[in-house]
Amino acid sequence: MSEETTIKNYFALINEGKLCAAHCSSCNELALPPRLFCPNCNSKTTNWTELSGEGTLRSFTVIHIAGTTYAADVPYIVAIVELKEGPAVCARLVGVDPLKPEEIHVGDAVKADFVEIPGPTPEEKANRLVFRPA
Repeated sequence: MSEETTIKNYFALINEGKLCAAHCSSCNELALPPRLFCPNCNSKTTNWTELSGEGTLRSFTVIHIAGTTYAADVPYIVAIVELKEGPAVCARLVGVDPLKPEEIHVGDAVKADFVEIPGPTPEEKANRLVFRPA
């Protein structure tokens, strides 16, 4: 894994299909988004820890109007997921019908997954973190 707990390295790990958080070896705090300093004790002793990807849906919204980058994807769901290990993360919720939000329930179990997205060239394709119903 990459050494520094930066957002750049976080996305590099996502691209490898790994969901990781910054772990403070001084106070055991987990941070997402990752930081170089612990948000709890200000220690610089952060390192990566891989998370299970298991979580609970805490909130969601259906996006019907999006900017140019995501305009072709509407409607889609953006969710806040509380991970089993504690931190919360924002990502798309897939595997459910965004036109039937009444079938989606806060408190539902979800699991992290990674979907490939195209890049400007085939070599620049990447993975995106998403969650699916568990």
